[in-house]
Amino acid sequence: MDESADPVDRGRRVLGALALMASALGASSCMGDRILRIESDPPGATVRLDDRVIGVTPLDVEFLHYGQRRLALYRTGYRTYSEPLALDAPWFARWPMDMLTEVILPLGLDDVRTMRIDLVEDTGSEAAVAIQEFHDHAERARDGESLKGVPIAGEDEPHEPPEH
Repeated sequence: MDESADPVDRGRRVLGALALMASALGASSCMGDRILRIESDPPGATVRLDDRVIGVTPLDVEFLHYGQRRLALYRTGYRTYSEPLALDAPWFARWPMDMLTEVILPLGLDDVRTMRIDLVEDTGSEAAVAIQEFHDHAERARDGESLKGVPIAGEDEPHEPPEH
């Protein structure tokens, strides 16, 4: 190398090398994959996550944020499954560890959550009982019977009408 090289040119080369190393480091820093795997028995249920239909089981869906979600599964002939879903951050995705594992020393740790839901066959028996109780209650009211002390359909305690 020519020792009489211009110091400004040398500084530009050093800055260029540093910029190249920084961009390589920045490109390599990444978080791992965050995947929610949803399976159902039987398979083929429509999946709704929060307010969006996202597919049919079995299903892998990427998520960006941790927190409280709502998971619902629908399939003809089966009861609707709908429950809150808590996606809590693992140790490596919590402050300050996430700065280490995702930025400074990008480990690319994956977080794969598997939800297995056994769908319950819908026999319609519970709805039929509630409808029959409601119908019986309405018939008694229509016939002019006192409803004092009679439970309303679906309630265990007797209904006490308000005093006039």
